[in-house]
Amino acid sequence: MRSRGCLRVLLVSLPLSLAGCTDQEQPASDVGHDNAAITFGCCVAADGSTRAVGGYTGSITAGDDELHYAGFGVFATTVEGTAPTLMYNQRVDYVFMADGATPVSGYWTYSPLKYWPADVAPMAFYAYAPYVATPASGDGDTGIVGLSANDVAVPYVDYARALHPEDNVDLLWCYRKPLSRSVVPLEMHHALARVAVALRITNIETLAASTKVLVSRLTLTTAGDGLATTGRLLLNGDADGTGRYVPAWTAQHTEAATIIVDCDPESVPQSYGIIAEEARYISALPVRWQPDGLPHSNSTATNLISMGDAPSYLYLIPQPELAVHCTVDFCTITAAGTVTNYSKATTAPVTLSPLNGNTTYGVTLSVTL
Repeated sequence: MRSRGCLRVLLVSLPLSLAGCTDQEQPASDVGHDNAAITFGCCVAADGSTRAVGGYTGSITAGDDELHYAGFGVFATTVEGTAPTLMYNQRVDYVFMADGATPVSGYWTYSPLKYWPADVAPMAFYAYAPYVATPASGDGDTGIVGLSANDVAVPYVDYARALHPEDNVDLLWCYRKPLSRSVVPLEMHHALARVAVALRITNIETLAASTKVLVSRLTLTTAGDGLATTGRLLLNGDADGTGRYVPAWTAQHTEAATIIVDCDPESVPQSYGIIAEEARYISALPVRWQPDGLPHSNSTATNLISMGDAPSYLYLIPQPELAVHCTVDFCTITAAGTVTNYSKATTAPVTLSPLNGNTTYGVTLSVTL
């Protein structure tokens, strides 16, 4: 038996930048003399969570530790608003002082060294991570696929979203005006938006305690302008009036897309790249294999995008507005083995407007059986 119905939606958005760099990355004291070398400190702005799913060469998946291995690129100009003649995609690497030390001990270095000019006030530094010497340029390549030319006043990174979550590069950026000839403190911020989708069954407590609720699929189908698949990140994004860092994206290319998070291990991975494995997970076990099903609590919303016991997210290129129709397929199984299948859909698109980078969006879908 199959039952169809509608979903109610609750939207929540939270900034990712909640704290500053660790002490080891704070600026040192002023050098205080002419012809001093420019040096850097760098960290990922603390947001209390791991970002990208899985591993990818050069990706940043766990904050500062991964940044230390990936390195970052710097553009620098002696006069803001002019071409970055002082540094153009300068690679900066971390030198480890003690293997396995906690916290990590070491320093950032690059070559050839550049030196402070007499007047630092007009200067500007632009950084991104992970560093790439040459952007990917083949058909179908993803991640960082382009960098601005050396005569462009506001440096930028061109980015393409990957089909599968473990292939998405967690793009970071920083813009900094130096205040003195001290270490330049680069606090990196997350350029992508991330979206969590959860399901709450409002009357699940009316079911018998022995009845299980198992989710098989979440489908998001774009409406309106579609989903951004590529975009250009300007590296001059700064804090807004509230102190929140919002990346400056432009030139997004959007297209119609269907995102499927498939919880059924027998299904074939398909659609717009949210499926990387045969099974999606809820509460540490594949949903179809989970012995207990969803929690029997009217107030509990279960993350539909998770791997193991850790919640995961859709990582998306920011765009002015994202509208999606949501459908959740699930079933109830009684102790006697009676299965009732449900397919519940939103009656109107869920709209995230704007879909900002460096922001987590929570979409809670509520359904009544």
